[in-house]
Amino acid sequence: MTTVEGVWIRRLWRDKTSSLSRDPTKLAGFCSGANALNLAFHFGANPIYLLGFDMGGGHWHGNHQAPARDLYQAEFIPSLERMSRELAIEGVRVFNCNPASALKCFPFADVSTVIGHE
Repeated sequence: MTTVEGVWIRRLWRDKTSSLSRDPTKLAGFCSGANALNLAFHFGANPIYLLGFDMGGGHWHGNHQAPARDLYQAEFIPSLERMSRELAIEGVRVFNCNPASALKCFPFADVSTVIGHE
């Protein structure tokens, strides 16, 4: 750990060999969304609700070159599918709140119901 002006910073490493890192110093996953999902697992979140996992290519901001559309099908989605199986083994429930998402390995939930605004 490192301290910067009284703030603790912990660096986490990428685990490129696991579907889900159970080591709290590492994050598995091919994309930042999978890394965030693994981080939520480390923090003990259960259930976990996914927002913005459309997996259709592109980014929500303009300052980042978008990966090729086929990268989502070839790498991002399969990585999350493998992670979904491991999370299920751990008893972690994950719900995708984007019904238009190409990611189908998690059951869908209505975000307005989840946050209590029906």
